[in-house]
Amino acid sequence: LAVCKRSCTKGPGPSVPITIDLTGKDKKQTVSAKQAKKIALEKRSGVIAAIPPNIDDITAILREQKPDAKEIAKLEKLADQKPPNTKSATKLSEFYHDRGIAAGDVGRSAQEPSDFKLAVKYAEASKNNKLKYFAYGRLSTAAAGAGLFNEGLKYREKTVQNSEHSSQKIRQTAILATTQAVLGDLPAAEKTMESVEALLSKGMPNKIWQRYGLDLSRSAKYAQATIFSAKGEHKKATTLYKSALSDYEKYLKVAGNEKSKAYGDEVSQILRRRLSRSLEYEGKLVEAELVVRAALLNRLKATGLYSTWAPRVILRFADHLAIQGRFDESKQLIDVAIDVMQKLGFPE
Repeated sequence: LAVCKRSCTKGPGPSVPITIDLTGKDKKQTVSAKQAKKIALEKRSGVIAAIPPNIDDITAILREQKPDAKEIAKLEKLADQKPPNTKSATKLSEFYHDRGIAAGDVGRSAQEPSDFKLAVKYAEASKNNKLKYFAYGRLSTAAAGAGLFNEGLKYREKTVQNSEHSSQKIRQTAILATTQAVLGDLPAAEKTMESVEALLSKGMPNKIWQRYGLDLSRSAKYAQATIFSAKGEHKKATTLYKSALSDYEKYLKVAGNEKSKAYGDEVSQILRRRLSRSLEYEGKLVEAELVVRAALLNRLKATGLYSTWAPRVILRFADHLAIQGRFDESKQLIDVAIDVMQKLGFPE
């Protein structure tokens, strides 16, 4: 995809030109080849020095983590709630939406999409686009998480259809492109990215771009990076994953919204996991380990070990260690991830 440019010409405030570079190309080198080589060697030396020779530091932190029986019981109670005695489609949709989230928090991979399907059913009955948007979005993510990728794709298309605002439509269309790329349908993914570019070119109120611009930029870059990765263009993918992560970290600093920051931890971990994989494909195993270590440590800081997201990052780290031939260390982390999932009540 070529450089995507757009200007905000609608809404209050002055027009602010926005450029999103989705080419995946490095910025032009402004130093000599000799200087560039020196900088690269110094950077690599710094990365190597930053990584411990083993995972003893990680396992020491993991050993300190203990399951919170009260918190787990609280989550299970939320997931076991009975539906309210009401005929209100709106209230029933909200109930199954919230219960579906709770089911996902305790690893109930069958109940989670089932509850979201009921949330969609009642949202459709209520004819409330906002409810339909969030219900279809959750259902799409849950279906993909359960390995039902084609269903997830279908529900993501519904999420796009029920997007009421330009920012929602851009974000959800980018997620759709990402899903298509992951499924290997590159022609569809590239066509969907053209839709993302077209949506950006239409613009939006300046105050909306000021609030959500960095997140929308992240969404577009992440989608295009995933397409590059699927095409085997890993250098371009790495460049865009890094840029997407940088945009999102900046967005969280200015979001001023605790809900956004809590959700942001999950998005950041996804970006780091993808980035680490892309670096591996480039053969940059040392830098990849630095990225996946940061992903795991940040996840533990944000939610602790006994959370649904922690095992995913641990298994990504275990996979990375196996690629390096560090099988004993990889198995240590796999055992930890299995133990966490069992304690959280994940099905076998």
